[in-house]
Amino acid sequence: MSKYKTRKTIASVLVSVATAVTLSGGSLLVPMVASAQTDQATLIAQLQAQILALQAQLNALVGGGSAPASSASCSFTRDLTLGSKGDDVTCLQNYLTGTGHFTFAGGATGYFGSVTKAAVAAWQAANSVSPAAGYFGKISQAKYNSMAVVTPLPPPPPPPGGTGGGTTTPPPASGGGLTVAAPAAQVTNSLAPFNSVHVPFTKFTLTAGASDVTVSGVTVERVGYGVDANFAGIVLLDDNSVQMDIEKTLGSDHRATIGGTFKVPAGMTKTYTVAGNMEAQATVKAGQVVAISVVAINTTETVSGTLPITGAAHTINATLTIGSVTMQRGALDPGSSATKEVGTTGYTFSSVRVTAGSAEKVYLKSIRWNQTGSAGSGDLTNIKTYVDGTAYDNTVSSDGKYYTAVFPENSGKGLLIDKGFSKEISIKGDI
Repeated sequence: MSKYKTRKTIASVLVSVATAVTLSGGSLLVPMVASAQTDQATLIAQLQAQILALQAQLNALVGGGSAPASSASCSFTRDLTLGSKGDDVTCLQNYLTGTGHFTFAGGATGYFGSVTKAAVAAWQAANSVSPAAGYFGKISQAKYNSMAVVTPLPPPPPPPGGTGGGTTTPPPASGGGLTVAAPAAQVTNSLAPFNSVHVPFTKFTLTAGASDVTVSGVTVERVGYGVDANFAGIVLLDDNSVQMDIEKTLGSDHRATIGGTFKVPAGMTKTYTVAGNMEAQATVKAGQVVAISVVAINTTETVSGTLPITGAAHTINATLTIGSVTMQRGALDPGSSATKEVGTTGYTFSSVRVTAGSAEKVYLKSIRWNQTGSAGSGDLTNIKTYVDGTAYDNTVSSDGKYYTAVFPENSGKGLLIDKGFSKEISIKGDI
């Protein structure tokens, strides 16, 4: 009889704190800059503006020859500063609302006041525009143009008569592509306690056109007045707050590509959350203010919308004690890799025991298993996750290597584990 060997390991268990923490958040600080300018500083500023303008033109050429544009692109013909009024100010305020820097409760007003100046300064600081003084002039406008989402022009029509000795690429299908936007309800400023996981920073939506769109990751960037060392990793959560792919660490450019490969169904809008897993108490820098911006959606489809999108600016906290869990091998776990006959049913591949700490009760929202052997998803059937005798269905990743079970109890919060108590979770199936 055929023999068949499969290995099992658990990738991660996702937990959320039972007691929500609602505390006042920190605010972005605007750095002070000197008001005096020299001829040399003016020359440098002019050169920076020219460089950024050339970058904008390059982006346009790469995007297909069109001028930088987006679903809410702005056209600036003058410098904007305190006292400016008009539609261009309104457009700027709407753009800064999308990036999370303009948070005036009344929305765009068309008047450039102190609130708008502070928002511009925060945007400048987040995007390395110097000086970050809140004056929206040539340098800032060139930077804006270089960051605007480029919408390629359709290819030129064929020559009269349909001939000409060459081939013509047909225009893209109507209604295709992907739209990225900031949701109406964005994450608000709060605290990011040490050792906490899945701290929400930025929400965004993706809307597919007439066909499904495959996304090969979302690029994010750490911004604000803090350091990368505050984060153990960055993750992407789906619209059920379930982690997508593994956590990623920030690179030397303060960026990471998260979420793995996923699909946005045709005609649907999906909401995603960029979340942070914070470092240990001895590592985080208490009092620093950090944010995470969405800077790119990686897909071969045309993307429209305005980037970056920035949500909350959280204050790092090193004193608040939150709930915790410990994990160990469960009593039902086979303990090692095993060779099993094809046709074996109800086999326990792996089992873990999750114990809540003494500070708080916790909710176990989901668990994700990783099948590391050579078996494919077609070689295993009837795979279910079991807790206290209850079977839960698993969602299988496209490569057949990850099995995710979501626990819907307690209005979606998950399985309750009281302080000091444990639950054993196992995964079983047929070979």
